[in-house]
Amino acid sequence: MTAAARALHGRDCGDLGRRPMVARYGGVLPSGARRAAARNASQAAIPVAATTGIDTDEVARWIVGQYPRRQYPAVVIGSPHGAAVHLAAAAGVPWLPSSFEMAVQWPDGSPDDPSAALTHGASIAARLLAANPAVAIRQVHDPVLRGVLAGSTVSLHARWQHLPDPYREFLSAYLTRGAAVIVVRDMRTWPVLDVGAGHTFQLGSPASGLDAGEFRTAARSSARRCATSTRTG
Repeated sequence: MTAAARALHGRDCGDLGRRPMVARYGGVLPSGARRAAARNASQAAIPVAATTGIDTDEVARWIVGQYPRRQYPAVVIGSPHGAAVHLAAAAGVPWLPSSFEMAVQWPDGSPDDPSAALTHGASIAARLLAANPAVAIRQVHDPVLRGVLAGSTVSLHARWQHLPDPYREFLSAYLTRGAAVIVVRDMRTWPVLDVGAGHTFQLGSPASGLDAGEFRTAARSSARRCATSTRTG
């Protein structure tokens, strides 16, 4: 989001960081560093109690508020994917994601316990959905990609089911007549569990670099490594 907005403000992104990939470099990081990464992720995540105050319309309002107020010949809207950001930046137009990710604290969690992750995530998703019926929540538990971070936070993706009002207002005010609306959809697939009431649970993801069949074996191995390095000194 920051990169897309900076492109329209004429600013570079050299100072932006990258998400730590502790799972893929588990053999390199010592156990102390892995514990520190999990602790830091938890401290930066949203406290469980604070999730009741999340307003997804306000998130949409914040997103459109990042862009300069001027007329645009097009907009890119849809799946939150790096390629969509590159496309929007190259065209000099806004990018409006159809969903956003939240990391919520998971005290005493474990990367090798997806059932516990689901239980913890379900209670949070219920609160979010009660306050924000216009979204659906996809919970992604991926110990291969996130390593020990999957044991200190739960990853929840809120997806708008229709165009939120702040997006609609922004497009009405700042798209030129006849502007192009470029809709981007991530066509990758992955099996999910329909928990119900707008909440789905996904074990693993295409971003892990594995297919769904390979993931189960790799996840068990990664989770055991994460759990061992978390317990030992």
